[in-house]
Amino acid sequence: MVNIRYFLLGQLTILLIIICLGTYFKMGIDMGDIATWFGSLGTIAALGLAYYQLHTDRLATREDEKRNQAKKISVWIDSENRNAEMCYSIQNVSDSPVYQGIITLVGIQGAGPPKCGENVDEGYEYRVKLVTIPPGKFYAVSNSGGKGMHIEYGVEIAFTDSNGIHWLRRSNGKLEEIKKSPLEFYSIYLPVGWSKVKEEKPESFTT
Repeated sequence: MVNIRYFLLGQLTILLIIICLGTYFKMGIDMGDIATWFGSLGTIAALGLAYYQLHTDRLATREDEKRNQAKKISVWIDSENRNAEMCYSIQNVSDSPVYQGIITLVGIQGAGPPKCGENVDEGYEYRVKLVTIPPGKFYAVSNSGGKGMHIEYGVEIAFTDSNGIHWLRRSNGKLEEIKKSPLEFYSIYLPVGWSKVKEEKPESFTT
């Protein structure tokens, strides 16, 4: 629909050509005809722009509906204990579970882990693989490797929603659709050591 502007430009160009030819060959074009042309062109422009706006609104609505569940899934670092373990809070405020939830600890500052989870090896230990994330708030735990000077961690999560669409929420909160399943995206091979979400925060993080 972006090509509407080119269509309108083409119509205007044709009109100008007709006017120029009429003047050159003394065709005696009536000014009323020219006014009619301009009026028709304005009508076409108004209809074209209205249709373009309607089409754009429909696309935006479809995209919002597509992202409806995915935008309700979030994860953040809750705490780290003295055993070099990281506790994550996971929240699914939708009405349906999501699947293959892969939580990955990433670095956002300093000489820590890579900033993007797809840049780590398949055997990366600072990661949790959750078979299902039901509606509600839960916890999960992974190793963290400790925390060196000036190192700051972030966390990202990839998952498949209830419609079979794959998503990735980066450590900065940005939500992206991915074309591969979380396992394929991270090059994780079968068999997978799946874990289950924890309904309560582990005691090692509460004392």
